[in-house]
Amino acid sequence: MGNQWVLGFYLVFLSMFLVATKYTCLGAQNSTRSCHERERLALLEFKHSVKDDFEILSSWVGIDCCSWKGVRCDGVTGRVVGLHLRGDFGDYDYYEDGYYLEGDKVNPYLAELRHLQHLDLSGNNFYGSQIPKFIGSFKQLSYLNLSYALFSGIIPHHIGNLSNLKVLDLRSSSYDETRLITSNDMAWVSGLSSLEHLDLSYVDLSQAKNVAMVFYMIPSLEYISLSACELSNADLGLHLNSSKILPNIEHLDLSSNSFEGQLPHFFQNLTSLTFLDLSYYNLSLAWNSVNLLNMIPSLSELHLSGCELHNAPFSPTYLNSSAHSNIQYLDLSCNSIGGRFPSKLMNITSLTFLDLSENLLHSSVSVMPNLLKLDAHHQTRLNVPDSIRNMKALVSLDFSDNQLSGTIPQSMAALNDLSSLNLSYNKLSGRFPTGKQLQTLIDPSIYAGNRDLCGEYLPNNCSNPENPPATRSKNKYKKANGLRKVWFYLDITCGFATGFWGIIGVLAFKKEWRRKLFMIAEVTMDKVYVAVAVKISKIKRSREA
Repeated sequence: MGNQWVLGFYLVFLSMFLVATKYTCLGAQNSTRSCHERERLALLEFKHSVKDDFEILSSWVGIDCCSWKGVRCDGVTGRVVGLHLRGDFGDYDYYEDGYYLEGDKVNPYLAELRHLQHLDLSGNNFYGSQIPKFIGSFKQLSYLNLSYALFSGIIPHHIGNLSNLKVLDLRSSSYDETRLITSNDMAWVSGLSSLEHLDLSYVDLSQAKNVAMVFYMIPSLEYISLSACELSNADLGLHLNSSKILPNIEHLDLSSNSFEGQLPHFFQNLTSLTFLDLSYYNLSLAWNSVNLLNMIPSLSELHLSGCELHNAPFSPTYLNSSAHSNIQYLDLSCNSIGGRFPSKLMNITSLTFLDLSENLLHSSVSVMPNLLKLDAHHQTRLNVPDSIRNMKALVSLDFSDNQLSGTIPQSMAALNDLSSLNLSYNKLSGRFPTGKQLQTLIDPSIYAGNRDLCGEYLPNNCSNPENPPATRSKNKYKKANGLRKVWFYLDITCGFATGFWGIIGVLAFKKEWRRKLFMIAEVTMDKVYVAVAVKISKIKRSREA
């Protein structure tokens, strides 16, 4: 019995000791979480160097900078390891209600934050200042985002010192009139051995050397965006055919550059690639472009807008459904694809989004049962077939500016999942179909520009089902046009009669007026004759002299 009391006492004592030790350790940790004074002063220097009209840094007061908004500290050392100050200066959709910082440059006192792992200054306005070189001293940095911040000048090669960097985003805005950020040599990327995400969109690389190093010196890369970098074929290293090139890449954006001709050979090694954007890559002369999807069977999203494809890729040889079973998103817009709807697209059963906008198609849409979104605006003439009822999965449909005429097929009412519809600026007429889902699409902009279309939520109310707006408007026009012609000829007749008899009639009955009129005419003719004779005489004398 006594031993049990001793054992119980021992267990209670041990429990109290462990609890006390735990709270003592936690207290020690909490006591060290308060940020270091030099780092606090560096943050205050940065705050005082920028204009903060939106009070983003309003919480930056007091001695504990670890509690300030946008500042993250290490839980043990209290060192500042994260600075998240993202604005929305480059987000033009929300610019009027935006928030951002403004400054002539990034204050060099931030170099005191030697333990930074995360730095985000994107979406602020630094008025064309250069990217600070001291960023290259943040050896522990794994995330760097300076996009849409109006930096300019050459990318400092010091960024290549950041061997732990995983994300680098220097994207500029497409709204800039001039290319602000440039590079003269991309050799610095070879030092980014841990990089997984690289976005240099709208950075001017036209004069840069060693651009091809981006493709074979960073094997860890999973995401690359080099959109609108003014690159050419020579920058791609077209003849490189190494398995070491981008072995882990999943997202590759090379759109809006000056590429043309054949595709790089290394494309066939991109076995992990799921997203590829080659928009405005001139593929009209690329003998191997038709094999693109066969080269990269892992693709699920492909953008080929403005690639001058025409009709070449739509032959049975190149659209084999088994080879394209992974494609879910396909953008073929702005390619001058003409004729009938490319029926071979029906073989791609995995397709859920199809963009055929701004082409020259003039037929009915083929039924694709698994399609969720179809954008076919601005065609020569692409019709909506009755069989559209079989595309029951559709949630978004755009047939705007398509020169559609006639009535909308009632079968469209069978699209029970349709949540986005655009039929504006066509020549549609008659009653708009009724249906459970269609009754929810009441935005007037959906049907704008179809003056003969009628329905409950349209300007025309279809009050007489037997006489649709198209017929009524035509009859009304014919009647009004006939009345206009009658009044036109009546006005001409009255005007002629009034003018003729107003002058000739008076002269016929007023002899004195006739005499004066002829006298005036005779005197006028004499004056004209004398003036002409004098002028001719002067000309002859001047020639004889």
